[in-house]
Amino acid sequence: MVIHRFREERYKEELLKLIKGGEGFSSQIYSDKGGIPTIGYGYALLTKKGDRFIPRPSWKRDFERANIDISWWEEEKLEDFLEEIANNPPITREKTEKKLREYYQDDPVSALEITEDEAKSLFFVAVEWYQNFVKRKIGEEAYRYYQYSREFIPLVSMAYNRPALFNNPNLIKAIKNFDRVRAYMEIVYHSNPDKNLGIASRRKREGDYFGIWDRKEPSIEESLHFFEVFNGERMEGIPVAEYVKRYEREFAPVFGLKPGAVAYRGKSILAYADQAFGQVLAYFPQGGELSADRTNYHYPIYLEGTSIRIG
Repeated sequence: MVIHRFREERYKEELLKLIKGGEGFSSQIYSDKGGIPTIGYGYALLTKKGDRFIPRPSWKRDFERANIDISWWEEEKLEDFLEEIANNPPITREKTEKKLREYYQDDPVSALEITEDEAKSLFFVAVEWYQNFVKRKIGEEAYRYYQYSREFIPLVSMAYNRPALFNNPNLIKAIKNFDRVRAYMEIVYHSNPDKNLGIASRRKREGDYFGIWDRKEPSIEESLHFFEVFNGERMEGIPVAEYVKRYEREFAPVFGLKPGAVAYRGKSILAYADQAFGQVLAYFPQGGELSADRTNYHYPIYLEGTSIRIG
């Protein structure tokens, strides 16, 4: 697996760009889909402790490190707001949005608002924790290879969105083994436990950023490995090809699918299957009888007279 490393400044720019695409920017506090008060580029103001949420212990220190100056009355008002949300479970988006309307309408002068530059500074303070979190999960040896790389950016983005995704042993194994194809499959198709359309779109962006091939076109080794995984392995107890087909149908807009229509190959796994199949055809022009069902997600490949048999 070829690692594509950036200079540190370029890495930071690309990291912000990818996460910004998933989080968006808000100068005011807003509720995320789970009801958690959030500001800037997805900076959550509550955090989980045991089975309940509490105000983020580091928020004052993070604001100070990001050079965000707030007055004592702004701080007091925000603390009261966060305590009220945390101490009145269950936390829901509807309840938080109602409290936010009151927060900004009752005393607008004391309500928190930050600039985009301040949000950017806050992001880089907060993201340090998530980078170190991924480092701990994949181990020091793998981290030395991935540090400041294109491949590390989507991993940090996933952790920033949902750290629990790194409890998936198959993802960790693929990353540690520098197995790009398996890592791509885990990121795109196996990291959306709540089956949410918005998250499916985010995972697709992260997976495409990570990349399924080392370069624009796959090598013959990558192509054969793709079919080994795609046709020969299982996810959630069913063949990968079938699992992927079901997932893409469930989140059809993400993959360019329309009811009754063939997948738009530019967004579907079929686009990569086409690339890999083309490499196999080019590499084994005299390999004997070659057959493939190119209308479905399953590509059985039989090269008679060789040791290659995939499917």
